[in-house]
Amino acid sequence: MENKLDQPLWLIVCQSDLIAKANLASELNQNDLTLDSYFNFDMSISEIYKGTDMPELIPMRQYIYEDTHFPLQKMKSNDIIIFAIDYRHDKYNKCFYFTENNNNPSFIIFDDNVVQKIRSELDLQNRLLNNFLENPKKVPNEDKIKQFITNILNPEKAEETYEKIESFNSKDVPALTKHMNDRRELPIQHIQLANKSENAFEAYRHYSPQQVIDLIAAILNHITGMTFGFIYNGEISSERDKTYKKWIIWLERQNFKN
Repeated sequence: MENKLDQPLWLIVCQSDLIAKANLASELNQNDLTLDSYFNFDMSISEIYKGTDMPELIPMRQYIYEDTHFPLQKMKSNDIIIFAIDYRHDKYNKCFYFTENNNNPSFIIFDDNVVQKIRSELDLQNRLLNNFLENPKKVPNEDKIKQFITNILNPEKAEETYEKIESFNSKDVPALTKHMNDRRELPIQHIQLANKSENAFEAYRHYSPQQVIDLIAAILNHITGMTFGFIYNGEISSERDKTYKKWIIWLERQNFKN
């Protein structure tokens, strides 16, 4: 039986709020999995590798896309390791979702060797995060990004500065990440970015960032296609904290050589 994820382990570890040994705690049958709809279920948590303030029983939701492969029997018959995003802060959801895994559920059959890899990866990511925060280094285009932030906070320059965002590229990502943890309020709290998705319904995506960190998260997503927390329209402080740290880990980890 295949026991692997569609995404690299380090990336799913970085994205996840909860990584845990778990068992299905709901009665589910294949008929409960309806195409193009959500289904709800509970997972019983027995051991936590990543995550704080986690209950023993967590509510989860999963959307069944047309190309989703949901191995229900595999989940029902085994102890599993789940990778999940915590949306309990969201007034509309208040549950967990599987971490992005090409539209498939991100869990694998429990394996002690995998647990060891997860623990080692978490240790590495924590070291990379702490080193980034404690020993900041000069990065390319840093002066450019610092001036950009100064300008977007100036009511007289903000609008024309927003028009330059589309010109940002991958070379700006390190400086954007380094300076994104800025909680100052934006004088202009709306932005539109060209939608690069091949399946986009609209030419532009519209956001309402409240603080500098919200705007930079949207810009980083626009450049890289990566998402580490949907804070583009503002969020609670703890979600902004998580998003900032995940962007740092992603930036540092992809460049790390074992």
